[in-house]
Amino acid sequence: MTKKKSKKKEKLPIENHNMKIKYIIDHFNFTKVQEAMTALDWKWQHMNDPIDNTSRVPTIERMKETAHYLLFKAATDKERYWATGGFQSIRYMDGDIELKFVVAEYGSHE
Repeated sequence: MTKKKSKKKEKLPIENHNMKIKYIIDHFNFTKVQEAMTALDWKWQHMNDPIDNTSRVPTIERMKETAHYLLFKAATDKERYWATGGFQSIRYMDGDIELKFVVAEYGSHE
């Protein structure tokens, strides 16, 4: 008789920033972000082609590329916070990194 492996969701032993970034990209709900951007008519300029100056809701692949860049910068750069196009990445003091898509935010700073 063989034992069946449990399908419980375990916390992954994430050792380095490349594994952390891959894990976040693989689990972040880019489809939900794209749906929100479409509903809000939130567009990015198409910057991969210098001749194309149009703007449109980005593809999921483009969002993933942007998120990867922001997470990599947050994980490896002196600056711990990076943001563009609604996406925000941050590195915490313990080395964990986080990706957010923020539609609205308000704050008061001294």
